Amino acid sequence: MKLEGMHHITMITGDANTNVAFYADVLGLRMVKKTVNFDAPEAYHLYFGDEHGSPGSILTWFEFAGARRRRAGAGMIHTIQLGVASEASLDFWSDRLAAEGYAGERGERSLTFEDYDALRFELVVEGVLFEIATTSPGFAVDEDPEHLGEDLRLPTQHEHLRPQLERLLTPLTNPRVAQRAEAWS
Repeated sequence: MKLEGMHHITMITGDANTNVAFYADVLGLRMVKKTVNFDAPEAYHLYFGDEHGSPGSILTWFEFAGARRRRAGAGMIHTIQLGVASEASLDFWSDRLAAEGYAGERGERSLTFEDYDALRFELVVEGVLFEIATTSPGFAVDEDPEHLGEDLRLPTQHEHLRPQLERLLTPLTNPRVAQRAEAWS
């Protein structure tokens, strides 16, 4: 299997109408479709993406009415980075968000802001995303798809927990590794 990227990311919102107003009207994403959450049919499943609904551009939300604003915990999505073309794009988005009542904070070649549910976004000038991915702490560099999942990967700040985690986690066998071992014998 050759992995080329993610198809979509799914979050939870407490208010579908506010979600549509922010993502479609403020950010200008296309509402690709609206369905129900098949595991909880009383809840909407909202899909947003680029103008074509391209895989990799899709952000989706399940609406659980009245859900509290986000408070990021371990292992949760806390920031979504999106690429923009230029510094001028950052200026445009800073002004647009401010006009809609959303405060943004400029960084070096970036703009951070939160949606109404406190999900953090960072708009980053293209080219900088690769720098960030290869120099920041955490899960910063993708694994080679041929060896995906063969090793326990930990963010730098949690490396000190490796002995404890390795004792608690059940080792998994990667079928590709077993197939290669059989082929070599």
